[in-house]
Amino acid sequence: MKDRILAILSTSFGPAIETTNEYRGELTIVMKKTVIQDACRVLRDHPELQFDSLRDICGVDYYRPSDRYEV
Repeated sequence: MKDRILAILSTSFGPAIETTNEYRGELTIVMKKTVIQDACRVLRDHPELQFDSLRDICGVDYYRPSDRYEV
């Protein structure tokens, strides 16, 4: 099933998928934030998938004070 999920998402969002990883049976897909909402719709609406819950979504903010302020 994980291969099928990745294939379906790759068809629609190929260039937006940055990395994928499978660890201990859990599939992680890192994608550009601009397509997350559309990817969730595909996971919900695709006839083979029909996801009905969102278990986890994460984001990272790399704080670098030197980007905004003089040090």
